[in-house]
Amino acid sequence: MFNYRSVITSKHKICSYEVLYKETSLYIKSPKNFKNKILKYLIFLRTPLENFIQQHPEFLTSLAPIKLQNHVPQIVKTMCNVSQKVGLGPMSAVAGTIAEFLGYEMIKWLDKENLRKFLIIENGGDIFSYVDEPITVGIYAGEKSIFTNRLGIKINLLNQPLGICSSSGTVGHSLSFGKADIVVIVSLKASFSDSLATATCNLVKTSKDVNKAIEFAKKFDETIFVCIGINRTISFWSKTDKIEIVKL
Repeated sequence: MFNYRSVITSKHKICSYEVLYKETSLYIKSPKNFKNKILKYLIFLRTPLENFIQQHPEFLTSLAPIKLQNHVPQIVKTMCNVSQKVGLGPMSAVAGTIAEFLGYEMIKWLDKENLRKFLIIENGGDIFSYVDEPITVGIYAGEKSIFTNRLGIKINLLNQPLGICSSSGTVGHSLSFGKADIVVIVSLKASFSDSLATATCNLVKTSKDVNKAIEFAKKFDETIFVCIGINRTISFWSKTDKIEIVKL
Protein backbone atom coordinates (compact mmCIF):
# COMPACT_ATOMS: atom_id res chain seq x y z
CA MET A 1 0.00 0.00 0.00
CA PHE A 2 1.09 3.60 -0.49
CA ASN A 3 0.83 6.71 1.61
CA TYR A 4 -0.08 8.68 -1.52
CA ARG A 5 -2.21 11.37 -0.09
CA SER A 6 0.51 12.86 2.07
CA VAL A 7 3.63 12.11 0.02
CA ILE A 8 2.95 12.85 -3.64
CA THR A 9 3.68 16.51 -4.26
CA SER A 10 4.18 18.80 -7.22
CA LYS A 11 6.16 21.98 -7.73
CA HIS A 12 3.17 23.51 -9.50
CA LYS A 13 -0.37 24.27 -8.43
CA ILE A 14 -2.36 21.04 -8.57
CA CYS A 15 -5.91 20.27 -7.45
CA SER A 16 -6.35 17.36 -5.04
CA TYR A 17 -9.79 15.85 -4.56
CA GLU A 18 -11.76 12.67 -3.94
CA VAL A 19 -14.48 11.03 -5.99
CA LEU A 20 -16.61 8.33 -4.36
CA TYR A 21 -19.08 6.00 -6.04
CA LYS A 22 -20.22 2.71 -4.50
CA GLU A 23 -17.09 0.65 -3.75
CA THR A 24 -14.82 2.97 -5.74
CA SER A 25 -12.86 5.57 -3.77
CA LEU A 26 -10.65 7.74 -5.95
CA TYR A 27 -8.06 10.28 -4.88
CA ILE A 28 -6.98 12.45 -7.79
CA LYS A 29 -4.37 15.10 -8.51
CA SER A 30 -4.80 17.10 -11.72
CA PRO A 31 -4.41 20.71 -12.94
CA LYS A 32 -8.17 21.23 -12.73
CA ASN A 33 -10.91 19.79 -10.54
CA PHE A 34 -12.90 17.45 -12.77
CA LYS A 35 -14.91 15.91 -9.93
CA ASN A 36 -18.39 16.12 -11.48
CA LYS A 37 -17.19 14.97 -14.88
CA ILE A 38 -15.28 12.06 -13.33
CA LEU A 39 -18.32 10.90 -11.39
CA LYS A 40 -20.39 10.74 -14.58
CA TYR A 41 -17.65 8.84 -16.39
CA LEU A 42 -17.19 6.48 -13.44
CA ILE A 43 -20.88 5.55 -13.56
CA PHE A 44 -20.60 5.08 -17.32
CA LEU A 45 -17.53 2.88 -16.81
CA ARG A 46 -18.86 0.74 -13.96
CA THR A 47 -22.37 0.12 -15.31
CA PRO A 48 -21.43 -2.45 -18.02
CA LEU A 49 -19.08 -4.17 -15.55
CA GLU A 50 -21.81 -4.43 -12.92
CA ASN A 51 -24.30 -5.72 -15.50
CA PHE A 52 -21.81 -8.33 -16.68
CA ILE A 53 -21.20 -9.52 -13.12
CA GLN A 54 -24.95 -9.86 -12.56
CA GLN A 55 -25.19 -12.11 -15.60
CA HIS A 56 -21.92 -13.96 -14.86
CA PRO A 57 -21.43 -14.11 -11.06
CA GLU A 58 -18.38 -16.36 -11.46
CA PHE A 59 -16.54 -13.32 -12.81
CA LEU A 60 -16.73 -11.78 -9.33
CA THR A 61 -15.59 -14.81 -7.33
CA SER A 62 -13.22 -16.79 -9.55
CA LEU A 63 -9.63 -17.03 -8.33
CA ALA A 64 -8.52 -18.51 -11.65
CA PRO A 65 -8.55 -16.99 -15.15
CA ILE A 66 -11.89 -16.94 -16.94
CA LYS A 67 -12.19 -17.80 -20.60
CA LEU A 68 -13.00 -14.66 -22.53
CA GLN A 69 -16.38 -14.61 -24.21
CA ASN A 70 -17.33 -12.87 -27.41
CA HIS A 71 -18.84 -9.37 -27.37
CA VAL A 72 -18.01 -8.43 -23.79
CA PRO A 73 -17.52 -4.87 -22.50
CA GLN A 74 -14.01 -3.53 -23.05
CA ILE A 75 -13.38 -3.22 -19.30
CA VAL A 76 -14.25 -6.91 -18.86
CA LYS A 77 -11.98 -7.86 -21.76
CA THR A 78 -9.04 -5.95 -20.28
CA MET A 79 -9.49 -7.49 -16.82
CA CYS A 80 -9.67 -10.99 -18.30
CA ASN A 81 -6.62 -10.50 -20.51
CA VAL A 82 -4.24 -9.19 -17.86
CA SER A 83 -5.35 -11.59 -15.13
CA GLN A 84 -5.06 -14.56 -17.47
CA LYS A 85 -1.48 -13.56 -18.19
CA VAL A 86 -0.49 -13.81 -14.50
CA GLY A 87 -2.81 -16.73 -13.66
CA LEU A 88 -5.46 -15.09 -11.47
CA GLY A 89 -9.16 -14.31 -11.55
CA PRO A 90 -10.27 -11.11 -13.31
CA MET A 91 -11.18 -9.15 -10.17
CA SER A 92 -7.48 -9.05 -9.29
CA ALA A 93 -7.25 -6.24 -11.83
CA VAL A 94 -10.41 -4.27 -11.09
CA ALA A 95 -9.00 -1.26 -9.22
CA GLY A 96 -6.11 -0.75 -11.60
CA THR A 97 -8.31 -1.18 -14.65
CA ILE A 98 -10.82 1.43 -13.50
CA ALA A 99 -7.97 3.88 -12.77
CA GLU A 100 -6.42 3.14 -16.17
CA PHE A 101 -9.61 3.63 -18.18
CA LEU A 102 -10.37 6.86 -16.32
CA GLY A 103 -6.78 8.03 -16.80
CA TYR A 104 -6.86 7.70 -20.57
CA GLU A 105 -10.18 9.55 -20.65
CA MET A 106 -8.86 12.36 -18.45
CA ILE A 107 -5.79 12.80 -20.66
CA LYS A 108 -8.22 13.66 -23.47
CA TRP A 109 -9.83 16.29 -21.23
CA LEU A 110 -6.44 17.80 -20.40
CA ASP A 111 -5.58 17.97 -24.10
CA LYS A 112 -8.90 19.53 -25.00
CA GLU A 113 -8.45 22.31 -22.44
CA ASN A 114 -4.75 22.71 -23.19
CA LEU A 115 -3.78 21.90 -19.59
CA ARG A 116 -0.45 20.46 -18.52
CA LYS A 117 -0.36 16.67 -18.28
CA PHE A 118 0.05 15.99 -14.59
CA LEU A 119 -2.39 13.32 -13.55
CA ILE A 120 -2.46 10.90 -10.64
CA ILE A 121 -5.45 8.67 -9.98
CA GLU A 122 -5.33 6.47 -6.89
CA ASN A 123 -7.96 3.77 -6.55
CA GLY A 124 -7.67 1.71 -3.38
CA GLY A 125 -3.87 1.71 -3.34
CA ASP A 126 -3.42 1.38 -7.09
CA ILE A 127 -2.31 4.29 -9.25
CA PHE A 128 -2.57 5.44 -12.82
CA SER A 129 -0.10 8.26 -13.36
CA TYR A 130 0.91 10.52 -16.21
CA VAL A 131 3.33 13.17 -14.97
CA ASP A 132 5.64 15.77 -16.44
CA GLU A 133 7.89 16.06 -13.38
CA PRO A 134 9.42 13.45 -11.03
CA ILE A 135 7.31 12.20 -8.13
CA THR A 136 8.16 10.28 -4.99
CA VAL A 137 5.59 7.90 -3.56
CA GLY A 138 5.90 6.88 0.08
CA ILE A 139 5.71 3.18 0.92
CA TYR A 140 3.12 2.11 3.49
CA ALA A 141 3.69 -1.44 4.74
CA GLY A 142 1.68 -1.24 7.97
CA GLU A 143 2.05 0.83 11.12
CA LYS A 144 4.64 -1.55 12.60
CA SER A 145 6.81 -1.80 9.50
CA ILE A 146 10.28 -0.26 9.62
CA PHE A 147 9.80 0.84 6.00
CA THR A 148 6.61 2.89 6.45
CA ASN A 149 7.25 6.64 6.10
CA ARG A 150 10.98 5.95 5.75
CA LEU A 151 11.24 4.70 2.18
CA GLY A 152 9.67 5.86 -1.04
CA ILE A 153 9.77 5.12 -4.75
CA LYS A 154 11.13 7.95 -6.86
CA ILE A 155 9.70 7.88 -10.37
CA ASN A 156 11.37 9.88 -13.12
CA LEU A 157 9.66 8.24 -16.10
CA LEU A 158 7.91 11.25 -17.56
CA ASN A 159 5.22 11.94 -20.14
CA GLN A 160 3.85 8.43 -20.41
CA PRO A 161 1.16 6.42 -18.63
CA LEU A 162 2.27 4.25 -15.72
CA GLY A 163 0.55 1.76 -13.46
CA ILE A 164 1.98 1.88 -9.91
CA CYS A 165 0.15 -0.79 -7.96
CA SER A 166 0.53 -2.51 -4.62
CA SER A 167 -0.61 -5.62 -2.79
CA SER A 168 -0.19 -6.74 0.80
CA GLY A 169 -0.85 -9.92 2.75
CA THR A 170 -0.84 -8.06 6.08
CA VAL A 171 -2.41 -4.65 5.35
CA GLY A 172 -5.93 -3.95 4.10
CA HIS A 173 -8.92 -6.13 3.32
CA SER A 174 -8.08 -7.40 -0.16
CA LEU A 175 -7.79 -11.17 -0.53
CA SER A 176 -4.19 -12.38 -0.53
CA PHE A 177 -2.60 -15.77 0.01
CA GLY A 178 0.80 -14.28 0.76
CA LYS A 179 2.42 -12.76 3.82
CA ALA A 180 4.35 -9.87 2.26
CA ASP A 181 3.85 -6.52 3.95
CA ILE A 182 4.18 -4.76 0.61
CA VAL A 183 4.57 -5.66 -3.05
CA VAL A 184 4.85 -2.88 -5.62
CA ILE A 185 4.70 -3.37 -9.38
CA VAL A 186 5.27 -0.64 -11.96
CA SER A 187 4.43 -1.17 -15.62
CA LEU A 188 2.92 0.88 -18.43
CA LYS A 189 -0.58 -0.42 -17.61
CA ALA A 190 -2.30 -0.08 -14.23
CA SER A 191 -4.53 -3.06 -15.04
CA PHE A 192 -1.49 -5.33 -15.47
CA SER A 193 0.38 -3.89 -12.46
CA ASP A 194 -2.64 -4.49 -10.23
CA SER A 195 -3.05 -8.14 -11.15
CA LEU A 196 0.67 -8.90 -11.09
CA ALA A 197 1.09 -7.29 -7.66
CA THR A 198 -1.50 -9.71 -6.27
CA ALA A 199 0.06 -12.73 -7.99
CA THR A 200 3.52 -11.78 -6.75
CA CYS A 201 2.34 -11.19 -3.19
CA ASN A 202 0.72 -14.63 -3.18
CA LEU A 203 4.17 -16.21 -3.61
CA VAL A 204 5.70 -14.60 -0.52
CA LYS A 205 5.17 -16.60 2.68
CA THR A 206 8.54 -15.82 4.32
CA SER A 207 11.56 -13.64 3.56
CA LYS A 208 13.14 -16.65 1.84
CA ASP A 209 10.52 -16.34 -0.92
CA VAL A 210 11.39 -12.76 -1.89
CA ASN A 211 13.98 -13.53 -4.58
CA LYS A 212 11.76 -16.18 -6.15
CA ALA A 213 8.82 -13.76 -6.24
CA ILE A 214 10.93 -11.03 -7.84
CA GLU A 215 12.11 -13.48 -10.52
CA PHE A 216 8.46 -14.35 -11.21
CA ALA A 217 7.41 -10.70 -11.56
CA LYS A 218 10.29 -9.55 -13.72
CA LYS A 219 9.85 -12.37 -16.27
CA PHE A 220 6.98 -10.44 -17.85
CA ASP A 221 8.02 -8.03 -20.57
CA GLU A 222 5.61 -5.42 -19.23
CA THR A 223 7.25 -5.24 -15.80
CA ILE A 224 9.43 -2.17 -15.21
CA PHE A 225 9.89 -2.27 -11.43
CA VAL A 226 9.30 -4.71 -8.56
CA CYS A 227 9.64 -4.09 -4.82
CA ILE A 228 8.86 -6.59 -2.05
CA GLY A 229 9.00 -6.00 1.69
CA ILE A 230 8.37 -8.52 4.46
CA ASN A 231 9.32 -8.10 8.12
CA ARG A 232 12.78 -6.47 8.03
CA THR A 233 13.62 -7.57 4.48
CA ILE A 234 13.09 -5.39 1.42
CA SER A 235 14.32 -6.06 -2.09
CA PHE A 236 13.70 -4.51 -5.47
CA TRP A 237 14.51 -4.84 -9.15
CA SER A 238 14.26 -2.11 -11.78
CA LYS A 239 14.53 -2.30 -15.54
CA THR A 240 15.43 1.39 -15.64
CA ASP A 241 17.43 3.88 -13.60
CA LYS A 242 14.40 6.18 -13.82
CA ILE A 243 12.75 4.34 -10.90
CA GLU A 244 14.53 3.78 -7.60
CA ILE A 245 14.06 3.34 -3.87
CA VAL A 246 14.89 6.47 -1.85
CA LYS A 247 14.88 7.50 1.78
CA LEU A 248 12.16 9.94 2.80
